[in-house]
Formats: sequence, structure tokens, C-alpha cells
Amino acid sequence: RDVPLRTSAVVVCSLGRRLSSWTVRCLHRACDATVRDYTPIEATISPFQEGHVRWRRRRALMLLASLWQAGRAMAFPIEREDADACEEACDLDLLMPLLKLPAILFQCIVAFI
Repeated sequence: RDVPLRTSAVVVCSLGRRLSSWTVRCLHRACDATVRDYTPIEATISPFQEGHVRWRRRRALMLLASLWQAGRAMAFPIEREDADACEEACDLDLLMPLLKLPAILFQCIVAFI
């Protein structure tokens, strides 16, 4: 692709790994970033980073579900004395039935987080 002549920065490609193989994806995205301001580059690559952002949001739940399915996690009752504990207990009341679902169903539900 052609890059405009007055472009201050170009994101040429991205390097990624899936399982054991590496891939190079051509991007050729022009932006007005400088050494002092990387914000335009961050905005340019953000659509390509979305998968990582989603994983960071749901990672703890996925790991908890794996531990639960393997029998390596246990639920302990929470004392419902104050409002914060009640809120945590309500979250736990929601999460426990989800953890009992088959792993593939849990993953499909958590994909929306």
C-alpha cells in the first residue's frame, strides 16, 4: 500500500504467536505519531490488541473455572454482616452456578465480559 508523503509514522507489521508458530501480519497503517507522542500509534494498533484486552478482563474467571473443574478450588460461605459482604455474596451466588456448567458453556458466557 502507498503511504502518504507527509506521514510522520507508519506501523508496518505486527508479530504474533499462536501456540508454537510465529506470524507476521502486514499492517501498513500511517499515523501522525512522534517520538514525544505515541498516542496515535496506540490508537492505530488498538484494534489488533483487542483480543489481549478481552483476555485480561476475563482471565481470572477462566483460571478460577479451570481450578473449579479440576477440583482445586473451594467455595467458603461469606458472613453477610455489612453491605460490602452482601455485594460479594451476591456475586458469589451468581458465579457458583456458572462454575458448575460444562467448560465450553462457561467459556461462551464469559466471552461477553
